[in-house]
Amino acid sequence: MVIGEAARSMNAEMRDRYPSIPWGRIMGFRNFAVHEYFAVEWNIVWAIAHRDVPTLEKQVFSILAVEYPNLAAPLERSN
Repeated sequence: MVIGEAARSMNAEMRDRYPSIPWGRIMGFRNFAVHEYFAVEWNIVWAIAHRDVPTLEKQVFSILAVEYPNLAAPLERSN
């Protein structure tokens, strides 16, 4: 849900610069998880968290390195 909120808070221009990231699906899942909580299949969420979130993390660090180089370097060292 936090990732979906962060994606929604980004301006559309920035999201458009990185079309390989499925921003719409990320924001859509956030909306589904919040508004249809009891319909969420948590085993699927678990699988996505383990399979897709690590890839997304790498993509986000790449974006930070391009968009905010002074911010990205300390974050990369802490991981």
